[in-house]
Amino acid sequence: MLTWTQVRHQAMDLIRFIKTHIDNNSNINIFSRHAGKEIWEQTSGRVSAFVCGAGTGGTIAGVSNYLKSQKPAVKVFLADPPGSSLHNKVFSALCACPQSNSSSGVYA
Repeated sequence: MLTWTQVRHQAMDLIRFIKTHIDNNSNINIFSRHAGKEIWEQTSGRVSAFVCGAGTGGTIAGVSNYLKSQKPAVKVFLADPPGSSLHNKVFSALCACPQSNSSSGVYA
């Protein structure tokens, strides 16, 4: 049986290997390659603006990267709902959402 100190040390070792979505470029890349491309194709490139709710920021960063690579004039707007994890990351350096955020979404 492990002592509390041993458990804590093992947990800290695991945490060192876990990257959050907000600090992980794969989060942005996956939204760029898939969601951004899908929005572009489904609108036949007729996109003038992109509005996105904030979670970790991966969706807005990835999708806007793709859309702007296709059409630099696309305007991008962040709708940062109260309690979003991105808001908390900016103001408290903690990427956490204290409440369920059912208002985040993607609108193109």
